[in-house]
Amino acid sequence: MNPSRFVRLSGQMMLCLMAWMGLGANAEVFYGGDTKGLPGEPVNLTVNARAGTVLEGIDIVPELAPVAGILDFVSFATAPGLIDGGSPFCFNNACSVFYLDAEGNGKTFDADTLLATMRFNIAPAAPVGVVDFDPGVVVGVDILPIPGGQQFEVLAIPEPSNWILMLAGLAVVALAAPRCRSARASFSARRAAILRARIGGER
Repeated sequence: MNPSRFVRLSGQMMLCLMAWMGLGANAEVFYGGDTKGLPGEPVNLTVNARAGTVLEGIDIVPELAPVAGILDFVSFATAPGLIDGGSPFCFNNACSVFYLDAEGNGKTFDADTLLATMRFNIAPAAPVGVVDFDPGVVVGVDILPIPGGQQFEVLAIPEPSNWILMLAGLAVVALAAPRCRSARASFSARRAAILRARIGGER
């Protein structure tokens, strides 16, 4: 059996057991990171816990196979905030952590806390558009999908015609700048002459 699949199944069994025992949690886990980029650029997704969140367990097992050739996997890094105070079971790019203490209490996060970071490089030949990626995050017994605006997205490289148009615009600005400076200097000189003439006439 695939080790990451074993981690996922073990984590889900423990979470289901906790749910069966009636252990509720005030859990608010959210995503962050820089998920949009051009082909060849690095992107990342972070998993975070909001301040005041109480977690009894979390399962992070990203599904990498479906995005191979679009997002090239670089690393999966757990943060101290995920591991501290818990019983982690992590292997390669998968991690399940349980926080229940002897009294059956979960871990409370006093501040917004980074839990894990998944890093990728967008493949050079990746098609433009949103990437359907499953981060495999299960909080308690609830699956946490990536919200629409935070999904990985491959941006289009500007067409050569757009670059030429932009360079032409910059050239026009560069050519116009000296003329604007000389016009401003000429205007200042004329204004000074008029003021001198007025002052002389008043005398």
